Amino acid sequence: MTTMQVGDPHALSKGSTPPPEGASTLRLYSGRFCPYAARVRLVLNAKNIKYEVVNIDLKNKPEWYYEKNALGKVPLLEIKGPSGPSFISESLIIAEYLDDQYHDDFPLLPTDAPLERAQQKMLLEIIYSKITAQWHPLMVKEDNEKKAVLIKALGEVEQLLRGEYFAGELLSHNFVHARCKQLPKASHSFLKYVHFT
Repeated sequence: MTTMQVGDPHALSKGSTPPPEGASTLRLYSGRFCPYAARVRLVLNAKNIKYEVVNIDLKNKPEWYYEKNALGKVPLLEIKGPSGPSFISESLIIAEYLDDQYHDDFPLLPTDAPLERAQQKMLLEIIYSKITAQWHPLMVKEDNEKKAVLIKALGEVEQLLRGEYFAGELLSHNFVHARCKQLPKASHSFLKYVHFT
């Protein structure tokens, strides 16, 4: 696995120039603390795919970035091709593309069990709907009441565990997206990560 910071190791912002073309076929435009970009990095790393990272300052985005992504959102995956680059945005769409494109190395979703595949996708939506809504306000301002709501939501998600992993006894798509093997560890790591413990 090779990841490489291109340009400023922290983030490129308004007034910066686009980073030079790198050696890798894949380039991920990311935000250092964006959970959606983290989701894509986890998939890339789980599949041991070589890629480059360009961090974008999400509060002061470079003008040139809007030429690559009109909405200015991250993550954005740039794929080098013979006729020029192609772009894919939205973390779940990127994750599915990567799973389809690099499926033989490490499939993230079951291919022979459509019901289980659908259930894992539903579980992912439940997890993110419970956690993301509570997490975003804490990134803006520390608040003990909001922190308590987040901890409660993490506890509710913990109840979804079936066996050692979210989908039972096998490593799954949701393992990669949830960023952890077991949620109790993730609860503590998550809160330490955002410096609220």
